[in-house]
Parts: sequence; C-alpha cells; structure tokens
Amino acid sequence: MKHKLLVLLFTSTMSLVAKVTYAQCDIAANIEDPDGYVNVRSDANSKANIVTTLNSGTTVYYEYNSNSKWYRISLEKSGSPLGYVHSSRLAPAMTTDSADNSATNSTLNIVVKEPGNILKYLPMDKLSDIISLTISGQMYETDIAIIKMCTNLQYLNMANATISESPEGCQRRKNSSIIGDFEYPHMPDCYIPSHAFSEMNLTEVVLPKTVKFIGHSAFYNCTSLQKVDLGESLTIIERSAFAKTSLSEIKFPKTLKQIKGEAFHKISTLRVIDLSNCHMEEFFNVIGGGEVNAEIGCLPNLETIYMPQGMTTFSPFVNMDCSGLKNVYVGKDVKVMNASLNNMNLYFQSEMAPELNSFSHFEEIKNCTIYVPKDGNITSYYAKFNGNGNKIIQLK
Repeated sequence: MKHKLLVLLFTSTMSLVAKVTYAQCDIAANIEDPDGYVNVRSDANSKANIVTTLNSGTTVYYEYNSNSKWYRISLEKSGSPLGYVHSSRLAPAMTTDSADNSATNSTLNIVVKEPGNILKYLPMDKLSDIISLTISGQMYETDIAIIKMCTNLQYLNMANATISESPEGCQRRKNSSIIGDFEYPHMPDCYIPSHAFSEMNLTEVVLPKTVKFIGHSAFYNCTSLQKVDLGESLTIIERSAFAKTSLSEIKFPKTLKQIKGEAFHKISTLRVIDLSNCHMEEFFNVIGGGEVNAEIGCLPNLETIYMPQGMTTFSPFVNMDCSGLKNVYVGKDVKVMNASLNNMNLYFQSEMAPELNSFSHFEEIKNCTIYVPKDGNITSYYAKFNGNGNKIIQLK
C-alpha cells in the first residue's frame, strides 16, 4: 500500500471556493513508490514530460498546493524547483538524509554503493557549494542528473566510477521516438548520457577509465571546460559532445573508433588534435560532410593534427573553417591524397608517397613543406610532390 501524504487544507470561512495557497519548497518528504522510483514531471499532470526520476527513499522538499494533488518539489530546502510529483508518491520525512547535511566542504570524495541513490552521499541542501567532486562506485543516469545540479562544480573526477543505464531508463529509451542515443539497442556497460553535463561550469573532467560511449551534446556549451581525460576504453564520441567548450589539446585513447557529427565544433581554443594512437578506417573529416569515421567540426585556430592509423584515403578537410592549420601528421596507411593543401607542413609516415587522386582538378598540394620519413623513398615523394612551390625534406 502506498503511503499518502497527509496535508491540512486551510480554507477561508468567508469564501465558498478554496483559495490556492503556495509556499516555498520547504516541507520535507520522502519519495515512496512500490516500483522503486517515481517520475518527476515538467508540469502538474501525468502526461507532462519526464524531467528525471528519483528512487524511493530520496528526500525532497515540496511546495504545498491546496488546489492540486501534484506538488512542485526541490532537492534543496527552498531551492530551485526540479519538477512535479503526485502527492501519493510522497511520505512524511521523519529523518534527514544519510549524507552529512551540515558539511560545508567544497571538496568531496564519495563512494556510491547503491546506483540511483547518489543523494545518500551528497549534502542534498548544499549541492551548489560543491566545487570539486571525486566519485567512485556505480551510478545510473539519474545520479548524473543530480550531479548536474551542482551548479558551481568545476572539477569532476569519475576515473574509478561506472555509469550504466537503469532498467527504467532503458525502457523509457526504447519507448521513445527521439533520434539520438535511442538508436542503440543496448547502451554500453559504462557510458556518458546525452546532455549529461551540458552548459555546466566545469573546468576539468576525468571520465571513467572504462567509459566506452559519450552521448551527443554530453558537454555541449561547457564554455569553461579546458581539460578532459577520455579514459582508456572509449570507442564512440557522439555528435556535438564537446562543442563550444574551451579545450586546447586532446589526446584520444587507442580504442577510439568513431567521432561523429562535429563533436568538437566551434572550439576557438583548440590548437592540437592527437589521434595518432587510434585506428580508424577510410575517411577523416575536420569540417563535416559525407559518411566519415571522424568528423570534428569548425576549428578556426587548430594548428596541429595527428591523423589516425588505418585510413587509406586522406579526404578533403581544409578550408576557411580551419584556416590556422599548419602541421598535419599523415597516417602511415594513407595511399591516396584527396585534398587541397596550401602553406602547410606535411609529415608523412609511409615509405612510398601517396597517390594524388583528387576529387576535382581544383584540389592540389602547393607551397607546402613535405617531410619524408627517414626510411622513406625520397624519389617517390619528389615524383608526386615536386613543383607547385613545395619543398621536400627527408628526416634524418
């Protein structure tokens, strides 16, 4: 039997109709539902969009409304409203949350032993005080939604944590028609959900060592984000994952197979991209367009790029969107150059020079310095690249 929250309805004896009375979200209650969780809605009805889910046992604060069975709730006393929960899912809170609500430390190191219950380990009424957070243990996507409420969080270390999809989250995703991560029948055993940390004030992030998938727009518009550790197991970075951040250099793990949809679009601070440890097949593309395995985005100040291994065709990618590019390290497997390159340093790794097989006669390599590897065939490079103002140098 569900516990129902008992409320006193105060009405004026001078009126025949009960007046709607509101208070701040300052009345404590516990989430209680036989399903183990409750949906938090964007509006006061059962058909409104689901903002997030909260597990049974979570302490919240609600705003009493005498004219509705839907109460607006907050995770902090008198804090910003999170959404709406039906009053039948609220039970009077007799005790405080197990986290130390008196804590004032801005730096926390927690171990989450129960996925879906991160509020047991955080000072619920002081989330905005947390500046540095290190998390170990297992989390669900609902825990990530709570971390996003740490509005002043700058440093986040999840190296020894895992983030998996809750059973409820999996079912909602399968029932949704929204295009995105929903196209995947099974989420990896460790992943970053879509929009997980978008528009936060983070400056540095260490992702789980075992993370395999970063959802679309996961760190979108985190304009202060300067440094990110991508872990040791990452295979896919979804579209716009790090767009509009302040990253200046990125090194990718060797497990990476695909970068999708302008994942690093419009980052004016990005100077270096290092994919030299990665193995990707076929095409690479900085500015986007076509079916490619690596699609980075508009990078006006990119200076150096280390190409991945495994790609046999070097596709067009240089135009006004990456006009600052000066150094390109071409992977050893490239056999065909389909690119217009001008005034650049090209560092080749293959013994024989790639073929010049342009998509159109407008594409050519000119005014570039061609660096031939120490064991490379200097004759083949002269045959392919001599002329057009190019300078050819063999490394010693």
